[in-house]
Amino acid sequence: MARTLAGTQLPLLILHHKYRHPKMLGVLLLGVIFFISAALPRCSDEMHLLQSHTVALLHSHDFGVVPRRSDKVKDDPFLPTWVTGPFGDCSSNCGYKSRAVGCYYLLDGFRVPSQICELSLKPALHVVCSCELEECVTTPSCDHTGQIVPAVPAIVDHFMDVGCYQLLEGDEVTCGQEPMNGTGMYDKTCMSWDSSTACRSGLPFFRNCQATEPQACSAFCLAMGLDLSAVIHGRECRCGASRLNKQVWHEEKPRNGLIFEFLMMNWASSEGTCPLLLRRFAEPYESHGTPLRYRTDRLEDEAYMDSIVAGRVIAPEVEEHTPGEDITGSEMVKVRDPADPGYTRNCWPSNCGPGRGPWQTRTAVAPQGVVSHWEEYVIVPYSFQDNVDDIRKEAFRQAVAAFHTHTCVVLKEDDPASDQGHHIFVGMFNLDTCGAEGMGWGPTRLNLGWCNDMAHVGNMIHEIGQTLGMNPEQMRQDAHKEYHGHGPHIEVNWQNMPSAWYDQYLPDDSAYIGSVNDGPGDPHVGYSDYDFGSIMHYAAFDRFSTIPESSKRLVGQRSALSAGDIAQISDQYQCKPKPVETITPRALSGGMYTYPTTILATGACDTQSYLNGNWDYQGMTANGLPFYSHPLGLYLYHDPNCGGATTGVWMIGPDVPSTTATNDLAGDGDTCYLAAYFFSTNPTGAPLGDVAWQMYCPGATSVTWTLTEVTPAPTPPPTPAPPTPAPPTPAPPTPAPPTPAPPTPAPPTPAPPTPAPPTPAPPTPAPPTPAPPTP
Repeated sequence: MARTLAGTQLPLLILHHKYRHPKMLGVLLLGVIFFISAALPRCSDEMHLLQSHTVALLHSHDFGVVPRRSDKVKDDPFLPTWVTGPFGDCSSNCGYKSRAVGCYYLLDGFRVPSQICELSLKPALHVVCSCELEECVTTPSCDHTGQIVPAVPAIVDHFMDVGCYQLLEGDEVTCGQEPMNGTGMYDKTCMSWDSSTACRSGLPFFRNCQATEPQACSAFCLAMGLDLSAVIHGRECRCGASRLNKQVWHEEKPRNGLIFEFLMMNWASSEGTCPLLLRRFAEPYESHGTPLRYRTDRLEDEAYMDSIVAGRVIAPEVEEHTPGEDITGSEMVKVRDPADPGYTRNCWPSNCGPGRGPWQTRTAVAPQGVVSHWEEYVIVPYSFQDNVDDIRKEAFRQAVAAFHTHTCVVLKEDDPASDQGHHIFVGMFNLDTCGAEGMGWGPTRLNLGWCNDMAHVGNMIHEIGQTLGMNPEQMRQDAHKEYHGHGPHIEVNWQNMPSAWYDQYLPDDSAYIGSVNDGPGDPHVGYSDYDFGSIMHYAAFDRFSTIPESSKRLVGQRSALSAGDIAQISDQYQCKPKPVETITPRALSGGMYTYPTTILATGACDTQSYLNGNWDYQGMTANGLPFYSHPLGLYLYHDPNCGGATTGVWMIGPDVPSTTATNDLAGDGDTCYLAAYFFSTNPTGAPLGDVAWQMYCPGATSVTWTLTEVTPAPTPPPTPAPPTPAPPTPAPPTPAPPTPAPPTPAPPTPAPPTPAPPTPAPPTPAPPTPAPPTP
């Protein structure tokens, strides 16, 4: 702003200091904005930036335009925030894919220059990808070899206070009263709303009468994917969605009355109980919404929110199917006698589930981007139709990763289809619903009409499950009646069931319910327990009750494959893990590891300078790569699949990584969102030397963070004890030096030759006389 609007800041400052009367200042300020707008290009970034800052200024000062805000506000909630778009196609020559990242205002959803988001770290622009899993394109140039993903701000509940507002006229707390238009937390007041005045003061979603503490209310709303939360008179929690949260609005303009209009709301006094205590999501938005990792998706909640957005009732089943469609493959000939228990069938290469049978293409080699964990991999080809946008593609690829992360089933893009008779065609065939036509080995159409963003990843996982041969769980033979000593598990309320959905609740004799022993390493043998938490299970709503009743809270989840789902796929496709190999560190002569024992990190942002310094080798993970520790208790290690979100990253986390797991080494089930993590096109060794990691810093600047090997100082051989006065050349004991052999102790006798008398020079021959005395 300082650079682009230097000429416009001075008048604002003059106004601020010269005119003290609030209303006069407000009028003059707006007049200046009108004058400047005529001088700047229409709809320019600069003009909008100036207008937005003026709006924020009006909100934060008593200008008579709006009442003052609550003193409960800790930080400026009107600052803009980062919003990312979806990732595009994978680049074959760069090894990564990219996305747009922009700076946007919460107040109106408009984009402003990136420099304005200077108080927060910019999200990463790239992510590594695999051309074996995705169809790739060629890009003109590559500007990236590695990248540091900024740390998530240290905000306990990911929200921040905005302030205290007055309720709109006619709005009131309904908790504790007879529901006016809806039941329980599913407040349907705003479903048929058709007024420009905000419904429920601009917070149209849910009514929670238990989560009445501000942070608890925010946590509830965030779990639903909503970015605004408010506690009403301390007794009622409501949720809303801003214009930045496009996932909620299905990437379209919201209907009238469903948005919290900041400029139309009046501030309330901070004294006493606040009528409407508003909080907002305080972190970057990912792919036009709140991050998937914070959500707890349930089909029932999705259907309710989509009904409010659309202005009509959307049945939970419509989220994933078309009334009357054949999802079970019932056109196939049933070869099993229904009198035999369903769990007496063989799985692959036979069929122990519904539909046409399991997909048949298998390989012993893990595709690039997939952890080498299984004896064999099942390859399922798919392709996107031309009408599928990047937002849907990103969400679908996220759903695809859920399967190759947890099972041996790998969906690979194959465009154009090499075998159209055994292929999944992913497209937008009906915009009003989602669903799949076809189950198992054969031609299949998968419709992503209504499922159009990351908010519907769980629905896409459900649809992929169907194409692989998974039935809705409530269609099992033991679902609502006793079956060979098992069940019932639900009681269907047929009177509440639209007739078009009857078939989805009737028992199917071909449904998977377990299997017989398929040989060594069989993942499952016998009856398989009913799975209330299956991603294939429909939501209860008013359709059925569970047995026991406590299990009702489990049905309809759309967050992830359940343990039961993973076990079913593993059994149907006979996913058998490779024998566990003992990994031993590779060593050089002398016992030193091939990886450096210490690496030095330099160049981090000032705000993350704690990442600098020495990192010491600690050992090897099960993937045969080293991990290092920092004196501050951080760990640097490589996770090859990281929850399925990427194809491998070097990351930093606060906990010791697992040395036995091949996935999710942090053990938190997350997708590598810890202190920081790195993407590299060369993940086979420690990210050293010429791999330059780009780190985004406050102020929309970036620096290079590098790791270099600290060469163990060529320590002179362990200093041989203080050099013993060995002769300078302790050559093999040479014949004793000319000096009397190592002074051998002279024999006690003869005593040292007494000085010979000067005359007996060499004994001269004795004179003839006297001769030696004769005896």
